Amino acid sequence: LVKDNIVTYGISPGKVVAIPAFSRQYLCYIPVTLPESLQDFLGKFRPIIVTYFFYRPEFFIESMMDGLALLAKTMKDFGVVMIGADTTSKEITELIAKAELQDRVYQAGDLAHDDFSTVLSQSQFYLRTPQKDGVCSSVLESLSQKIPVIASENGTRPESVITFVTDNAYDLAEKIEKAWKDYQTVQAKVVVPHVHDTVAEEADLLVAHST
Repeated sequence: LVKDNIVTYGISPGKVVAIPAFSRQYLCYIPVTLPESLQDFLGKFRPIIVTYFFYRPEFFIESMMDGLALLAKTMKDFGVVMIGADTTSKEITELIAKAELQDRVYQAGDLAHDDFSTVLSQSQFYLRTPQKDGVCSSVLESLSQKIPVIASENGTRPESVITFVTDNAYDLAEKIEKAWKDYQTVQAKVVVPHVHDTVAEEADLLVAHST
C-alpha cells in the first residue's frame, strides 16, 4: 500500500523497495555505569521487568498498571523499570500511585541507547503493550540479548515472544506470572532473531538505482 502511494508521485515501481527499518548496528552497545539509584533498584528485585512507552492511548497504560497491580498480589519481589520521556510525568506518577506500585517501579525517563541496552541486559523480561507497533525494534533488541519478551498480540511478533490479549490486564499478569514460574525453560526457548544489515542493503540499493 505504501509502495502504491509512492508510485503515484511518478516514481518507477522498480525503484521502490521495502526493507526493514531496524538494522543490526542497533544491536551494538557499550555497557555503561548506570546511576547508583537505578543500579541499586536492579539489584533489589527479581524479576526485573523493563518496559518502554509514551503516555498515549495506543500504549494502554491504564491496563498495564492494572495488570502489574494484579501481579503484585501473587508475585512479591518483581520490579519494573519504566523507560521513556513520559515515564517521569505527573500523570504517570499518579497512575503508579493509584495502582500502589510506587515501591516497585523505577521511573527512568529517557535513556541513551547504551544505557537502555545496559538496563535490558540486567532484566528478566521486556514488556511491550502497543498493538500497532509491528515487529518493534525494542523487541528485537530484547530477543537478541536472550531476554524473554511478553507483548500484546499483533500478528507480527517474532518467534518465541509470549503474547497476551491487548488491553487485557488479567492476561498480561497471568502470562508474566506463568513465565516467571518456569523462567529457565522460557529463557532457553528464546529465539534470537536474524537481523539484516539494512544500512548496507540501503547503500547497495542506492548505488544500483543511481543511474
